[in-house]
Amino acid sequence: MKKQWWGLNLGILAALAGSLVFEGCQQSLPLANPGAILAPPLPNTDVSNFGNASLKVNPTLTGSNQGIFLDGSYAYQNDSGLVLAPPYANSGCPYGGTSAYALHLFGTYLDYGNGGYPAFEIECFPRANASFNSGNMFDASAFTGVSFWWNQGLDDTANQIFFCLITARIAPASIGGDGTCGTGGHVPCYDYLGNNLLGYPKGCWFQISEDFASMSTQYSSGSPGTVTATDKQQILQLMWTSRSNNVNTNGPAGTLYTCDIWLDDVAFY
Repeated sequence: MKKQWWGLNLGILAALAGSLVFEGCQQSLPLANPGAILAPPLPNTDVSNFGNASLKVNPTLTGSNQGIFLDGSYAYQNDSGLVLAPPYANSGCPYGGTSAYALHLFGTYLDYGNGGYPAFEIECFPRANASFNSGNMFDASAFTGVSFWWNQGLDDTANQIFFCLITARIAPASIGGDGTCGTGGHVPCYDYLGNNLLGYPKGCWFQISEDFASMSTQYSSGSPGTVTATDKQQILQLMWTSRSNNVNTNGPAGTLYTCDIWLDDVAFY
């Protein structure tokens, strides 16, 4: 995985979530004129830079006006939903985003260690959020990978953070899969292809390039465990997830976790 390191300290915006308030969040200064930093990506590679405060996917890229970013979080206590807000910065390193808005997801959840695997998820459906058929899959075979600007906020306490590529052979039929996952030695359902994003310094922005060739299944079971040519032709979702991975250190009361993740300038390359 190629990594470009650009740092920028980031705090939670106090007014982002209406009734959601976190104690101990660090405030920071708004980025000066964020929309004028860089020219927008080429329209035939740009998934979204959220520049028009929209969750819609670029139809010039996908050939569909149904592509969208959605909040796929589950088993949460408080969930902000997907919030479009100006990226914030301290006076540290420069930020390379291309628009006045970034995507923010934050909230809290309890993990009881009972196999529920609660998680907060940003889900991108390039073509459509619908059942499996060829028209709902995006063909990325012309591309090498996916790039994006990423920030794990200071408050995030996840044990695992992944960028995932969800393709027809690994997704269950309930979310558009082709019905082969978990059968006859195939990769189990939900064991998505991707890479670990945990380990970047919290509160800083990084531009990350995820090559398809570097992605593998998260738990290394079933085959094939890497991205195939067919996978690139049958992309159902891109997903960014912050989760606790079934870890509970607090007995019956469960362990409280916080999600705080930011995303911007998603593109294929």
